[in-house]
Amino acid sequence: MHDDLGRLPRAALARRFGCRLVDELDRVLQRYVEQDRSVQEIVAEGFERIHRTNLVGMGVLPLEFKAGETRQTYAIDGTETFDVVGQPMPRADLTVVMHRKNGERVEIPVTCRLDTAEEVSVYAAGGVLQRFAQDFLEAANG
Repeated sequence: MHDDLGRLPRAALARRFGCRLVDELDRVLQRYVEQDRSVQEIVAEGFERIHRTNLVGMGVLPLEFKAGETRQTYAIDGTETFDVVGQPMPRADLTVVMHRKNGERVEIPVTCRLDTAEEVSVYAAGGVLQRFAQDFLEAANG
């Protein structure tokens, strides 16, 4: 993911729901954890491999805007709510349904960035720790 000048960003940026401030993705996620809130999906223009892998490991669904589209394309300002329609499968086309405060509903095509069947399995379990626990219990009972 590069900026308009072809530079790599230092960190992925995000905005907490209901907040106007933008911060590094890892800090935003940590604040949700500290507040006992959950992040279920992240939609971005692209993912560094390590960020995408970490999201999957935490049970967060990484979704990517289609080529040439950004949050500006849809005038996303952080006050909206979102639903995801479709089955998370490797590189599947899904739809994010955005609900604006004024009642407007906008459908946004995205790509599921679970890139392998193994990542789908980890995500479906709720993250890597939950998947490990499931595997451990199955082995103990098997």
